[in-house]
Amino acid sequence: VSTQSTWGYTILMFRLLGKNFYKMLGCGAVGCGLAMWAKRSDFQYFASSEKKEAKSKDKQFGYDMYNKGIKGLTTIQQKKLLAPLKSREEHLKLLADPKKTFDVLIIGGGCNGAGVMFDAATRGLNCALIDKGDFASGTSSRSTKLIHGGIRYLEEVFKLERGFKEKWHLVVEGLDERNFMLNTVPYMNKKVEMAIPCSNIFKMVYFYAGVCLYHFLSFFKWSFSNYSYRLPRPKILLQKEMKEICPMLKGDFYGVQFCEGQMNDARLALQTLLTSTIDEYHQGMKGGVLGNYVEFLEFVKDPAGKIIGAKVQDKLKNKEFIIKAKVVINCTGPFADEVRIKDDPKCERRIIGSRGVHLILPHQYTEKNVGILIPKTSDGRIMFVLPYQQLTIAGTTDHECKIEDAPAAPAEDIKEIAKELEKYFTGNIEQTCQAAWNGIRPLVLSKSEPPTKLGKIWSSIKSRLNSLRKKNSSGVVTKSLTRSHVVEVSKSGLISLLGGKWTAYRKMGEETIDIALKNHPEIVPIQIESVSREVKLIGSYTEKILTSIEPDIAEFIVPYTNFLKNTYGLDWDTCNHLVECYGTLSVKVAEMGLEGHLNEKLHKDIPCIKAQVVYAVRKELATNVKDVVFRRLGVGFTNQRVAAEIIPVVAEVMAAELSWGTKVKDAEIEAATRAIKTLAQTILNFYLSND
Repeated sequence: VSTQSTWGYTILMFRLLGKNFYKMLGCGAVGCGLAMWAKRSDFQYFASSEKKEAKSKDKQFGYDMYNKGIKGLTTIQQKKLLAPLKSREEHLKLLADPKKTFDVLIIGGGCNGAGVMFDAATRGLNCALIDKGDFASGTSSRSTKLIHGGIRYLEEVFKLERGFKEKWHLVVEGLDERNFMLNTVPYMNKKVEMAIPCSNIFKMVYFYAGVCLYHFLSFFKWSFSNYSYRLPRPKILLQKEMKEICPMLKGDFYGVQFCEGQMNDARLALQTLLTSTIDEYHQGMKGGVLGNYVEFLEFVKDPAGKIIGAKVQDKLKNKEFIIKAKVVINCTGPFADEVRIKDDPKCERRIIGSRGVHLILPHQYTEKNVGILIPKTSDGRIMFVLPYQQLTIAGTTDHECKIEDAPAAPAEDIKEIAKELEKYFTGNIEQTCQAAWNGIRPLVLSKSEPPTKLGKIWSSIKSRLNSLRKKNSSGVVTKSLTRSHVVEVSKSGLISLLGGKWTAYRKMGEETIDIALKNHPEIVPIQIESVSREVKLIGSYTEKILTSIEPDIAEFIVPYTNFLKNTYGLDWDTCNHLVECYGTLSVKVAEMGLEGHLNEKLHKDIPCIKAQVVYAVRKELATNVKDVVFRRLGVGFTNQRVAAEIIPVVAEVMAAELSWGTKVKDAEIEAATRAIKTLAQTILNFYLSND
């Protein structure tokens, strides 16, 4: 069987069946399906016997390279395997160099900034990125942790609602990028199964048809890619099967089961940024420069009013300096308007904040590791209940909110989620909630014409009616606003990436750099076209991957986990946790743990070890306890009670590494504890009252 013979079959059947339209249509569909299958078969099943033999004989995927050297590998292969990373001091020295002019300066270190920097660096551009806080310290670390195309938008497409073409594009783009994310970081991004509960057979058939189309679109995009991993097809669940996969579900439901992707959002952003800093990691790639806790102050412009750099401040040393750049890109998410206004005080605001609260519940709600998608809440949204790191994530809300740093999770949003979940699940949701967080989505408003007098009067009436009903004035508006992104170019040359969603972060970066190159011909990349789809992130390469023997995800994770367990004496859960966080670089973390008993656990209830704290400081630019607890370890978002207990331990390890005195250490403990309380005061008070 081959692609050519499949198309031959299709043409032959056309000739035999004549001109019957429906027969021809069916024959064409079968032919297309066989062609796509054959394309994958040519790659997977007709691989050379030499590769198959090599793969079966050697199950050691490169961790021995750390001890035996890297002879036989090219410079690029060595960089991919060993991932040499710079310290924060080295980055800041390059950033503040007055003789250096960057091709691209990116403001904002969330998912948008990470995607832009990754694409720029892999094209060979000399780029720098700054953030006034830590990387992914805002919305990018407070997501649903889901890699998805947006199945709810697909339903809206077929209702032919306003903007359905844009939503169709959003779904197709999201599914294509989902394939990229599952294959580019195989140790961290993985599939998550979920089921849609259906009260009757008719709803089951309806949702199954939609999910099948959703899966086919993903399969179609995957078929024309070089990716090896894809998600399994959806299936129907009878009432007994639904009860088995979700024992805590109330009542009897049929179900439709399908798969999406899941990520560790804060670490994914960090790994993307760190990958972007390595010279010659990919052919022609130039390693970029990072600066967390470097705040943008104002633009530097030439006499013609064009932006040629930015004045910034290192907040840790209280030092101001100028970064010269040929183009500046605004990737500040919810705060994008503030940067745009510093460029042009008269510009129209285009960002509206939407509050998205998530709860962390015990694993018992998803004990079979299958999540639940609630297709319609009381206000017409969908809600996810997903397994995550032996816990359960539930969310989210969607209400207009004030844009601010470190927003708390309001009690009314926690109650709202709990009320919806209790319609489907047994038990008291509020009483079992372990943590909560609030992320502000930056939704983009279209550029509007000046409102008419009648329009102003109607807006005033609607606002008054909503206030009388005690409803959020834009609860419906934020739900209806698209999650697609917009790239805007100002008269002075500032490029602003507005809105967007996590799953499309690489694609948004590609489009932004395309526009930057178009508007700034003085920037000359080594690669004209984007090559970021071809590059895996650090921790994803092994010796055998680099020599073209491609292991699947199971073959990648299990041998490394066994190696760590046998070599460093760590328990299985800790080893698995390290591999899922760092991939092949988990060996470096465990090796650091040999220094002064750092392979000890931080807390008996979590698999994190002290060596991760040291690695975060030396290689991941962590500067304070909050950086480690929230974004390097993620405990602050998953279990705030445990997080509060490990803060003194983390501070002790960091104090030894950074030579902190008692005064600095105590201040760090206080700041981190305050951050924990801010996230969900309601839940913390509940637990403290039971102590």
